[in-house]
Formats: sequence, C-alpha cells, structure tokens
Amino acid sequence: MITDYAAKSSTGKPFEAKGLIVTGPSRIGKLGEVGRMLEAVNDGSTIMPDGRPAVIEKVTLDGSLSFKELGRRTLKDGLGHGKTGS
Repeated sequence: MITDYAAKSSTGKPFEAKGLIVTGPSRIGKLGEVGRMLEAVNDGSTIMPDGRPAVIEKVTLDGSLSFKELGRRTLKDGLGHGKTGS
C-alpha cells in the first residue's frame, strides 16, 4: 500500500489514497512495523503532486471504540481538527 501510494504521488497526477487497519494478537510487532513504514514515508523524500512532502498520520485506537468514535479520533488525532461535535 505504501509503495503504491509513493509511486502514484510521484507521478504528479491525481490519485486515490488508501487506508490501512492493522489487527492481530498482542505483542507480535504490529506497532513497531507500522512505525518503521511511516518513518520511511514521512522522511520528506516522497513529494505530493502539489509539491508538499507526503505525510501519513497514525491513529491508535483500543478495541472498545465504536465506528463513530473512530471517526472522531481520526479527525482529532490524525488530521488535527480539534474537538469534534456529536
């Protein structure tokens, strides 16, 4: 997914980005692997079509959240939109 994103963003043409949800048992390295992938993308070397460096945000949720709360946390934590209403 990240390779696809990097390749498409480097063409200068419009493209559709994808999301990623990582699930699995505790303590198998999910967070560390995602962190390494994000560092590679967020190092400033991938440039978006408008000339800005690509940035992929990470939002970490616990397993008890609803889809509504997922949307709120993504807006607030991932996209920096502050407090969102109900």
